[in-house]
Amino acid sequence: MHKLVSVIIPTLNEEKFIETLLTCLNNQTWQDFEIIVADARSQDKTRQLAQKVGAKIVEGAHQSFGRNNGAKHAKGDVLLFLDADVSFDTNFLGNCYQSFVTNKLDVACCYFDTYPLSFKMKMIYGLWNSSKYLRRKTKNPDGESQCLWIKKSVFNDLSGFNEELKIAEDIDLIHRATEKEHEFDILNYKFTPSDRRYKKVGILRVFAGSVIGGIMQLLGIFNKNSFSQHMYGGWGKFDD
Repeated sequence: MHKLVSVIIPTLNEEKFIETLLTCLNNQTWQDFEIIVADARSQDKTRQLAQKVGAKIVEGAHQSFGRNNGAKHAKGDVLLFLDADVSFDTNFLGNCYQSFVTNKLDVACCYFDTYPLSFKMKMIYGLWNSSKYLRRKTKNPDGESQCLWIKKSVFNDLSGFNEELKIAEDIDLIHRATEKEHEFDILNYKFTPSDRRYKKVGILRVFAGSVIGGIMQLLGIFNKNSFSQHMYGGWGKFDD
């Protein structure tokens, strides 16, 4: 059956987190979506947990490749990219989809729910929320792929995520979309992010990696950002 939305989740050894996300998806009051897990050969029970809820499993690698490959298998007219460690309330998907359609958007992100987080994380994600709000209608809006909505037609027009970028590939996609005058905004709904990267790598190092990666993305330096990726902490290395 054709679904309106394809939820695409790139994974690598996410058994400790993805079950919470899958439960959130299963408990949604609005269910017109399919779930696609682009798994990078996880060595834990990630695939089994995804299969248990009827998710479609496709091959992944790095996040950009996984998201792009998931999109190739998607049947929905709208793609929703989620990180495996996020969570949200039972009305989240339905509310977001309705807002996305009503406001005639092509690409959208959401705000962070900072309530469950520690004081330090409240400050960090609170500032990020402010940046999203203030920049949402500028030429260089802020956003991320922890929760990214995009029309499939627009995603295809942009040729998906730049697989040469190992960091800041999400903001690169958003900026390429706005450069082509696709309509972008921040939906007025919140999801809870994970703070595991900050706990493992450290706040200053994550911030430094993000800044360096963002600068390299703006300069078009795609193949030389392994240092920023290292500073940021890489991917698939945070299991608690």
